[in-house]
Amino acid sequence: MTTSAPLRIVHGPDTVDVDAAERAAAAFLTALGIPLASESLRATPGRMARAYAEMFTARRFELTTFPNDAGYDELVIARSIPVHMTLRGVRSDGTRTVTSAVGGELRDDARSRAEFLSLAGSCSHGDERADLR
Repeated sequence: MTTSAPLRIVHGPDTVDVDAAERAAAAFLTALGIPLASESLRATPGRMARAYAEMFTARRFELTTFPNDAGYDELVIARSIPVHMTLRGVRSDGTRTVTSAVGGELRDDARSRAEFLSLAGSCSHGDERADLR
């Protein structure tokens, strides 16, 4: 029996042009009518380009093999290996985004604000009852 070297995955050079992707993202967002001049949106094309580059770039890995010391000559199959193509931020499984902005009575009265936030938190979990004292 001859022994061969383990198989290796050969990775090519990085071909992601983030600058070009950022320019394309800016053009895309502008075409959709999204104003990029504001402070809150100015960096969005760069974030968008880096997010897509991350999602579409495969992680580096090394395929490993093991010697067939027992001399098996039949098929070996590994099945049901979970693979998960996750998204970033709010689209990832289990992620929650909460934004809070209050005005008027809720801003000025801590007790009313606490009552509202307690009720809002309870209802978002399917519990319509809140124990407020």
